[in-house]
Amino acid sequence: MRITLNSYFFLISSTIITLVFYILPYSYITLYPLLLLSTLSHELAHGISALLIGCQFNELIIDIDCSGQVLISGNISKLGKAFIAVSGILSPSICSCLCFFLVIFINISRFIMLIFGLLLLYIELIYIRFSYSLFFITLLSLALIYISIKARDWLVQLSIIFAGIQLAISVLAKFDYFFLKYINTSNGLILSDVSKISESLCFPYWFWGFICFILSISIVLLGLIFLIKNID
Repeated sequence: MRITLNSYFFLISSTIITLVFYILPYSYITLYPLLLLSTLSHELAHGISALLIGCQFNELIIDIDCSGQVLISGNISKLGKAFIAVSGILSPSICSCLCFFLVIFINISRFIMLIFGLLLLYIELIYIRFSYSLFFITLLSLALIYISIKARDWLVQLSIIFAGIQLAISVLAKFDYFFLKYINTSNGLILSDVSKISESLCFPYWFWGFICFILSISIVLLGLIFLIKNID
């Protein structure tokens, strides 16, 4: 199933609207749910990648300022630490690219939305203690489940495109994150992901920031090119 022209207009308009929101005064209030979506993608990638290398994913924390943290335990090698760090950095762009790829496969998209919605509910029950984001994650999971089961095909497509655009723009909006040695959270200063990669491997943190930024942009562009080529 190819993408309709209406979806193309929605793609452009949602991009413009989101960019306008980023530059408006007090835009943080309007963009708060979108920032949480990016943070959730980032932190979940840390937790899932930790599980993949045999570590324990203990807790997911998302603070009111949209900063996040994953509590992980286990014997982690230097390469493992780098893998966990880079997975979080690249996660928003990878998820964005997947949205652009999956949007033409409606039945597969519905299935993945349903699984992800159920997965979020499971993660909320098992890995999230008290958090300001609990309400957001609950709404997001229920919305995904509802859309996957009840929504018409066009709404499924538009929802996926919208999510992909938000995640793609978050990569650019957080450009400075790629080149920070420390990040300021509600719990104080902590090492950034690129600094963790630098400590685990070699080369300075800004080198890995540049590499991750180029990879992130390339991944998003790959998805966008595929999306545009499939518009009728």
